[in-house]
Amino acid sequence: MEFDGALADGLRARFVSDDRVMIVRSDFLRFRLPDVPYKVLGNIPFNRTAAIVRRLVQADPPPQDRLARRPA
Repeated sequence: MEFDGALADGLRARFVSDDRVMIVRSDFLRFRLPDVPYKVLGNIPFNRTAAIVRRLVQADPPPQDRLARRPA
C-alpha cells in the first residue's frame, strides 16, 4: 500500500510479473482490511507507526503473524 501515486506506479512496474504482490494506492488507515487471512509487510512512516500498529492489533481478523518460509 502506497499513498504516493508516483511511488505506487513505480512499485507496480517493479512487481508486474510477480502475482504474489498487489500494490494498492491508498491511505492505510482508510483502507478496508481483508476478511481473509492476510499478511502485512512494509516500511511504516515514523509519524504514523502508532496508529497503523494499533489498527492492525485491533483488527478482526488480525494479520497472520508468521512469514511462510520458502523451500531451500
